[in-house]
Amino acid sequence: MVKNTKNPTKASILFVCTGNTCRSPMAQFIFAKYASGRDELDVTTASSGIYAKNGTSMSNNAKLALQMLDKDAKQNTKLSKFGSTLFKQEYVDKYDLIVCMTQGHRIAIGEFDNVVLMSQISGGKDVIDPYGGSLEEYLSVAKYIEYACPDIYEKLKCIVIPNN
Repeated sequence: MVKNTKNPTKASILFVCTGNTCRSPMAQFIFAKYASGRDELDVTTASSGIYAKNGTSMSNNAKLALQMLDKDAKQNTKLSKFGSTLFKQEYVDKYDLIVCMTQGHRIAIGEFDNVVLMSQISGGKDVIDPYGGSLEEYLSVAKYIEYACPDIYEKLKCIVIPNN
């Protein structure tokens, strides 16, 4: 396939977890970095939580894990400005793909074609919640998300570029 470098297809993805302070914001930033290095899609990334309180900061260990994975993340002011967002049902129609961290998140949203589990895409397990855990636990989650990025990207590409 020839890469489309002049007019990449617009795509949007939402990552969902419980409180939107750990897993889903890490996925949002990790996937944004991954997708920015690809030519086929112009991807908008976002995250939300099923039980999020709007405006809560990302956990410090989530920020540290992101910085450990990506030296550029230290300079990323988006990390410090991040505020959690409560999931709204209207997001199902707004985003091309919604990636849930656990089966419980997917059940809470409902059965829709564009709502999937990260484990379905990556072939792994539900993404464990590192909330309150050690930096090593956060880093493990971040590495799993990073590992899943190529498969998530391909899934998104298949949705927005049919017959790809």
